[in-house]
Amino acid sequence: MKLKSFSIGFSLMELTLVLALFLLLLGGAMASLSAFYANSQQGSYSADVVQSLRRAQANSLSRYQNSPWGVNLDTAGNQFILFKGTTYATRDTSFDEITKFPASLVFQNIALSGGGTQIAFAMTTGKTAGGSFDVVDTLRNRHTVITLNSYGQIEVQ
Repeated sequence: MKLKSFSIGFSLMELTLVLALFLLLLGGAMASLSAFYANSQQGSYSADVVQSLRRAQANSLSRYQNSPWGVNLDTAGNQFILFKGTTYATRDTSFDEITKFPASLVFQNIALSGGGTQIAFAMTTGKTAGGSFDVVDTLRNRHTVITLNSYGQIEVQ
C-alpha cells in the first residue's frame, strides 16, 4: 500500500503572486499618502499666512509696542514677514518674524489696493487697504486665494 505524499509550504508561483499584490497595494497607498501630504502642506502654509495677518491686525488693534503691524509677501525670497511699523521699508527689523515657503509654493496674483506686496494694519482700528493674493503649489497646480477687505476681514478660498 502506497501512501500519498503531501508537501507543506508555498510554491514559487504563489509567493510571487502574493508579493506582486503586496507591492501593488503598497504603491497605491504611497501615491495616496503623497497627495495627502502635498495638500496638507499647502493648506498648512496658507493657514500660516492667515495667522500672521490676524496677528498683525491684533497687534495693531491692541497697540502692541505702540505701533502698527503688517505682513510683507516677499516673492523674491519665497517667504512672508510679520513686521512692526507703518511700512515694510521703515519697519523695526528686530521684530521681524520670517516664514519661508518650500520651493514648490509661491505667491501669485498679488493685487493689494495700496500696490506692492505689503499688508499694513492701522493702529487702533485694524483697517487695511485690502486686496487679494494666491498661495500656489506649482507642482500640483493648486492654489488658495486669500482676500482682505478694508476692515481687515480675511476670506480664504
